[in-house]
Amino acid sequence: MVAVVAGCAARPGIGPDGRSIDAVALAEQVRVSLVDGGNRVDRVTCAAGLPATPGATVRCTVSLGQRSWGATVTSTGSVADELTFDVVVDDEPIT
Repeated sequence: MVAVVAGCAARPGIGPDGRSIDAVALAEQVRVSLVDGGNRVDRVTCAAGLPATPGATVRCTVSLGQRSWGATVTSTGSVADELTFDVVVDDEPIT
């Protein structure tokens, strides 16, 4: 799977600090962004939440059937009341 999705957005405030998105909500937003970009995705899990701090990253796992790929989600900051981020899925599957 090769996927790069830029300019994704999610509402922050879900995390305890009010300026981040928790891991469960982030995984759903990544899944929606990938599907909206024309990719087939069964599920996404993320290791942690993502702060609105530009350059902050978190690793997620993108699954389709029996295959899984790593993905790096990078915060690009926030615009108004939305956290913005980019998603880059690894070229090679991890399983």
